[in-house]
Amino acid sequence: MNENYHTKTEELKHAEEINEVLFRISNAVNTTKDLSQLYATIHQALAKIIDVTNFYIALYDSEKRTLHFPYYKDEKDKNFWELIVDYDVSDSLTGQVIIDKEPVLLDRKELLERKAQNRLQGSVPLTWLGVPLIADNKVIGVMAVQSYTNPHIFTEKDVKVLASVSEQVALAIDRKRAHEALIESEKRFREIADMLPTILCELDKNLLITYMNRLGMEVFGITPAHLKSGLNIRKLFRGDADDEERVSILLNDILKGEKIEGDEFCFRKRDKEEMVALVYTSPIVDAGEVIGARLNITDITERKKAEEERNKLILELQETLSEIKILKGIIPICASCKRIRDDKGYWNQVEAYIRDHSEADFSHSICPDCMKKLYPDLIDNDNSNHQDNSPLEEKDAHH
Repeated sequence: MNENYHTKTEELKHAEEINEVLFRISNAVNTTKDLSQLYATIHQALAKIIDVTNFYIALYDSEKRTLHFPYYKDEKDKNFWELIVDYDVSDSLTGQVIIDKEPVLLDRKELLERKAQNRLQGSVPLTWLGVPLIADNKVIGVMAVQSYTNPHIFTEKDVKVLASVSEQVALAIDRKRAHEALIESEKRFREIADMLPTILCELDKNLLITYMNRLGMEVFGITPAHLKSGLNIRKLFRGDADDEERVSILLNDILKGEKIEGDEFCFRKRDKEEMVALVYTSPIVDAGEVIGARLNITDITERKKAEEERNKLILELQETLSEIKILKGIIPICASCKRIRDDKGYWNQVEAYIRDHSEADFSHSICPDCMKKLYPDLIDNDNSNHQDNSPLEEKDAHH
């Protein structure tokens, strides 16, 4: 009875140790800063329930056919391949676990046979135990232990123990890799966003700015301290009474998850100058719930000024053109008296018609031909006077 009690006590203690290891591995996803720290934490945690003097974690990518050893501790083999490309799963112990999707425990005899068949890489241990790391029903890697000193160090009980924690290890690695991929993606996004000639920002569900790219920080004079203390996007708008209603409608639409496609608003820059911009928004949704929004604020102030100048110039040209009258087309004119017929059918003197249909004015005089015709006497007298006072006669008179 004492023996049974002792056995049950040992089993309970071992179960508690396994639960403690599982908790530590699960918690490590959030407490470790990167995958390297996570692997080290897994190694240390497992040491409480199994011998991990010689231990490694291998990650497998079936699509790329690569095998990667991100973490290993070995008494003999100091140089593991960091990355194997075009990996053939049939020629290694790790590959055997990947194929079987089950734990594999091999003794010295079996290991030597595999070595002779060139199906074992590196030093030959006395015993080897490997378990698959499976996430979402897919083998993502292998966790293995081996011994060069004790051929009986691992038993079927150890196989079950290592297999029982492998699922949690796989889940922890998968989550950490996804988290690091997300961080790397956000880093690339922010690097690209900082190079764009437009303002980008993100809001939470309270309309507080959680992120703004470099251009936006410079334009509005925002610092990381402003974002940390909580800065509402409403404070960036111009704030005039005329804008208040439109801004409120915009912000309500953002909270409802609606997309805004280039609505025009006025903002107040750090130097108090106004900035006219087009606003584009896209909701941030998590589990079907709107938790914020992304904004693209494109400055069109100079474009608006150019449009105003262009419209002003067009108006001035139109006013100038309206003052200019140009005669063109076929003008009906009398072949005899040379009077011109207007649009109403009346015949007008040439000067009257031109005056009414252009900007020309007239000054009146009489040409020489008309002078002879209208005033012949004046022309004759004028000629006589010229003859009486001709230079030749004056010259004779002096003699």
